[in-house]
Amino acid sequence: YNDFRTSLELASNVAGSMNGKMYCPVIFWMQGEFNYDPNPEKGLRANVPNTTDKQEYKRLLIQLKDNMQNDILKQYGQQEKPVFITYQTGAQYMRDTLAISMAQLEASNEYADIICAGPIYPMTDRGGHLDANGYRWFGEMSTIRQRCRARPLNLCNLPRL
Repeated sequence: YNDFRTSLELASNVAGSMNGKMYCPVIFWMQGEFNYDPNPEKGLRANVPNTTDKQEYKRLLIQLKDNMQNDILKQYGQQEKPVFITYQTGAQYMRDTLAISMAQLEASNEYADIICAGPIYPMTDRGGHLDANGYRWFGEMSTIRQRCRARPLNLCNLPRL
């Protein structure tokens, strides 16, 4: 997280040196895969396991969102919080549970400033990590979804036949 804060400071300094100002309208958060596989040594602190629990992941995700937004507001002096766009972890990373992807979806349903941009499994990748075209396609889809305020992966109505 210190790298994130350092990048905010450096960007602000560069903009200031050119008589400019920084503004951050959106934060893209693409993470969750690591939390499907328990790791006894690599959690938030050394030698602490990572979380695979839905409620804890959601709590940590919301805390991270709030921290990032507040640091951006403070560093850039902007008034509007950036929108937090996440995706739903899935495909080859999921195991026998939907815990992390459901935490991401629930957070987007509960917080107006979190947008779930959907899954990445239809995107092109190299071993599970998006390649250049996969990131481009995901970015284009995310922009369209934000403009339309679409809510992917939510069943709104299922009439009986």
